[in-house]
Amino acid sequence: ILGPGRACIVLYHRVNDLNEDALTTSLARFAEHMLVLQRYYSVISTSALIENLQSGKWLSGHPAAIHFDDCYKDVLTHAAPILAEAKLSACCFVSSGYIGTDRVFPHDLELSPFQNENFTASDLRDLLRRGLEIGSHSVNHADLGQSGEEEMEWEVVESKKSIETLINKPVQWFSYPFGRRHNTCPGVTEHVKKAGYTAMFSAYGGYVTNQSDFFDLPRIGASGQFRAIDLLMEIEGLSLGAIVRRAKGLLAGPANRQFYTAPH
Repeated sequence: ILGPGRACIVLYHRVNDLNEDALTTSLARFAEHMLVLQRYYSVISTSALIENLQSGKWLSGHPAAIHFDDCYKDVLTHAAPILAEAKLSACCFVSSGYIGTDRVFPHDLELSPFQNENFTASDLRDLLRRGLEIGSHSVNHADLGQSGEEEMEWEVVESKKSIETLINKPVQWFSYPFGRRHNTCPGVTEHVKKAGYTAMFSAYGGYVTNQSDFFDLPRIGASGQFRAIDLLMEIEGLSLGAIVRRAKGLLAGPANRQFYTAPH
């Protein structure tokens, strides 16, 4: 499974039994996913993954990492206990401008009829106490690929400063909102580097390898729309979508395989 020298990062957003959309995973389905990852992969922390890549160590043991984007409190209340029970680690990438507020993500105005509660500052510290890691996901969940230079820099730098102040710990990683190729640009990468981040994550699908760009690390989106077998097929590149893309010549090789694209 997965093959030697490759790791997979599985990206989620929220875990609850209220929403039914491409960003939500029910508690039961999330537990199923975690059992699959626990059984077939070596789930490692994001810090361990980055350290291995930085040291040039060969990725072995079918490694996988688990990520969450945005600022949803149910990651703490629902996902964290399941992760603890399965003894798995994860990293939460947080949009700092939503912390401790009633702000609603623009995509939820279309997707969700429910008010999805956001993390508070104390929630972030609780996540750390539970062994989860924290990264930045900009301030306002802005489409940085369409932002002006000044806004781009502010979103990248301010989010890091704000979260570091709240958790009293360095924030080393950044995931850019929406995650597709057109949602970033060379300017974003430069600001991320200058701000002191050591890695940046996308969401257009693919594997992490020892040849991967630290500032373009791919992730595979997952949600409750995936059964356990569907998740396995996505990770392994055997889903119908992956096969169709391969047939169309959109896949350039193992390091660049593209799977399901996370909607946000």
